[in-house]
Amino acid sequence: MLPAQNVITLNGTSGSNAISTAYSTNGGLTLDLGFSVQYLLVGGGGGGGGAGGVHSFSFFSAGGGGGGQVLQGTISKASGSSYTVNVGAGGAGSTSYTVASGLGGESQFGVVTAQGGGAGATGDVSGLSDSKPATAGFTGGGGGGHLSDEALQKGATGTGGANHRGADGLSNGSFSNNQRGGGGGGAGGPGQPGFITSDANGAEHAKGGIGISSSITGSTIAYGGGGGGGKRVPVALGSNIAGAGMDGGGNGGADAAGSNAVANRGGGGGGAGSASGVTKKGGDGGSGLVVVRYQGTRAATGGSVTVDFDSAGAYTLHTFSTVGTSAFDLSGVNMNQRLGVVHNGIISGSGDLSFAGPGRLTLNAANTYSGVTRVNAGTLALGSSGSIGSSSGVSIANGANFNVSTVTGGFTLGSNKTLSGGGTIAGDVTISGTHSPGFSPGIQTIDGDLAYTVGSNVVWELIDNTVSGRGTDYDGVDVSGNLTFTGSTTITLDFALLGSLADWTNAFWNSDYTETNGWKIFDVNGAITGFENLTLAGSTIDKDGTSLTDERSGASFSLFEGADGVYLNYAAVPEPSVALLGGIGLLALLCRRR
Repeated sequence: MLPAQNVITLNGTSGSNAISTAYSTNGGLTLDLGFSVQYLLVGGGGGGGGAGGVHSFSFFSAGGGGGGQVLQGTISKASGSSYTVNVGAGGAGSTSYTVASGLGGESQFGVVTAQGGGAGATGDVSGLSDSKPATAGFTGGGGGGHLSDEALQKGATGTGGANHRGADGLSNGSFSNNQRGGGGGGAGGPGQPGFITSDANGAEHAKGGIGISSSITGSTIAYGGGGGGGKRVPVALGSNIAGAGMDGGGNGGADAAGSNAVANRGGGGGGAGSASGVTKKGGDGGSGLVVVRYQGTRAATGGSVTVDFDSAGAYTLHTFSTVGTSAFDLSGVNMNQRLGVVHNGIISGSGDLSFAGPGRLTLNAANTYSGVTRVNAGTLALGSSGSIGSSSGVSIANGANFNVSTVTGGFTLGSNKTLSGGGTIAGDVTISGTHSPGFSPGIQTIDGDLAYTVGSNVVWELIDNTVSGRGTDYDGVDVSGNLTFTGSTTITLDFALLGSLADWTNAFWNSDYTETNGWKIFDVNGAITGFENLTLAGSTIDKDGTSLTDERSGASFSLFEGADGVYLNYAAVPEPSVALLGGIGLLALLCRRR
């Protein structure tokens, strides 16, 4: 069992990212590639409160709606699937003091949700029993309303933090021009109260809370501002400054309806102000927004797409502005083809380096780590300047790729090192150590030339009584180019692998399997050179611990060079020319093609 790994995800979204960070394999290091998606979510803003009452001599003001929650973040490993997108609606402004304002709708991207803003309180002289209070939003609580000269509504708290609450609607107990509904809380800060002791800063009265800025679209824009509180006094009786909406929020009304918030900004609607009891409507909250972007050319579907809007970053932008549910769909993306990273930093350490895919990771430095190089998925490549000369071996999973095609002279596996597993190696390979193809058993493909130097060893496994299960019951090596044995090379046989069914008492072993009717160890498209340098070795112990010579005296294995590869043959009845292999009782016959 491998030790716990330090897993690092590299951003391969563009397909060609270059990284120069140095890493250590001490304790084990796993590198994988991720499709990195940045997102902006803006919840819908809450509606502003309505104002007006039954007494013609009274003046009322309502609170502004709260701004929607604003979330920004990154998914570093977006999967090749479809992500649900929902754009929240803005809350409806109340149409009178007896009708509650609407909460903003939530916006969603996958499992991430931005909550809507709170609703502003209504304003009325008749008292708390008739008027509708402000309601909470996650970040932007609704502003409180001014009910009468000595009554008020409290602003609602943002549940995500008290400092984002809507402000109270305040009164000084008279018909002062300063009386206003409270400003709605914003995504980034609280609303301003409806009354301040002096009118010197009247423009700040009942102001909505600030929003949160984002530059994901290429321009810096603030979202989720609170709606301004309404003002009770008509123009003829004093200043007409009502609370200002912030960062997309609607302005409060001065003896007027509250303004609607800006669409797709998530701001709260403005609170209404009323003179002489005339009903005024609160402003509608602004709808939300979902924006998703990633590096490189377009890969997904969904929303309004802008490709490469940022020439420096080469981003693709998906903008979802229509209220309702849709999808950001990556299901058509082949991550193995899309993702790519060139790593120019040096990887050192004593542990193993594993590449978990997907995509292509190119090592382009002279790395010094001494553990095994494990290609578990995707493609691990050596660049023209890359090397892993200190690694103790290379293991390749089925379906994975090890690309050495740009290495001058091909890839060389040194003595006392092991190349194992399945998958494909692209490029020329020279082996001076041990080659153990297949995942017990399996097939490994060399897309290039394969050469074995003096002292090299091939481990070959058979786990059943059959000659037909190449890749499932016995190992094989497929070579697209030439196969060369430049010096003495040993093929070590193994019939007793864990789970093996090989049994010398089985009737299968009563027959001969000769020439191309035997087990095809090497399937070769090119030429075969140096066949005479091959030697058989290993153990003839079967699954029960019985040796071939004890069960079938005189039976033997040998090698045969065919036109398309190298085969292992079996003779149930020995020929006079065969010779015993020293020390293990294994008979080998080197047969050459005539």
